[in-house]
Amino acid sequence: MHTARLHAALHCIGEEFDCGGVVEKLGELQGALDSSVQSPSEQNTKAFQQACGELQKLLESSATNRATPSTRGIFERLGALGYTGRGLWGQVSGILEANTMSPADAQKQMARLGKKLGGFYKSVKAMHKKLHDFDIKPDCLAAGQACVGISIPPELVGSNLEGLGTEIHEFDDALKTFEKIVGQEVASLKISSLGPTGFQLFLEVSAEVAGALALAVERIAGVYKNLMQIKKLRADLVKQKVPAERIEAIVEHEGELVDKELGDLAQAILDEYLPGGAKGRAGDLKLALEEDLRFLADRIDRGVVLEVEVAPAESANTKEKESARLTNTRGRALAELERAPEPIFGLFKDEAK
Repeated sequence: MHTARLHAALHCIGEEFDCGGVVEKLGELQGALDSSVQSPSEQNTKAFQQACGELQKLLESSATNRATPSTRGIFERLGALGYTGRGLWGQVSGILEANTMSPADAQKQMARLGKKLGGFYKSVKAMHKKLHDFDIKPDCLAAGQACVGISIPPELVGSNLEGLGTEIHEFDDALKTFEKIVGQEVASLKISSLGPTGFQLFLEVSAEVAGALALAVERIAGVYKNLMQIKKLRADLVKQKVPAERIEAIVEHEGELVDKELGDLAQAILDEYLPGGAKGRAGDLKLALEEDLRFLADRIDRGVVLEVEVAPAESANTKEKESARLTNTRGRALAELERAPEPIFGLFKDEAK
């Protein structure tokens, strides 16, 4: 595992526990539950409900919920997803909901969860300290920096160097289009670091390129979710023996939906990021962008994970900070995307890979 990125992930978890007091809040909830079971009263019931609400608010607003896909992958390998943010709240609420008629069982299960959470926290602190002792710096963005992360499934490139080289070249070409759109000098992007698993790399980009690409990631993820729902509905109609001509009409609509959404996305990116002085090149840039968006959509469809992250400059004004916040929200859209077992967009069907 990439130790600098591991350090950053551990720091994120540590911040949640240290600043938010997760262990203490869970302890307060356990105490309130014990009191409400041993000495039932309206006051103790209200105290339990308040402790429950405070823990839920803390965990629902946790920064770990907004982790990038690559950081979330590290959380998963650490076994942290069930002990942080919404994952921990899912365990707590699951215990309470499953034992509404048996508070004593809820007490026991909450006690076990509290012990496991305490052990997990100690392990995180110990690992974090060791990395500090070895002077391994966390891999975090400095103020004013932005990056794009690309995670390529080995099977997509045939697990060989030639296939990987071709794929990286295609991504390089696609990202150059985004550089053209925001009006900056076109150049091959610098690799800032390599990731901990598979074929994963992180590229230095400008805040403008990051913003445009993050918008693309968010919208493509949205189209993917919509198409998944349509395909599920179509499968249900097939089971209900709906006439074939109606099913064929839905299939045709699916293809048209993808093309239309990508065309609309290209226009939205140009409207938001193309400088006013470059409007004369909008037609050519839109054609190039539509093709590159089809490429990005196809790769996301086939398992590639794109993430975008930006850290606003220390001197950033309110508007720039809000822009960075929006970019980071959009750029994490693939973090929890439910994937279909097979590609669903149907782009580049004749491509042999």
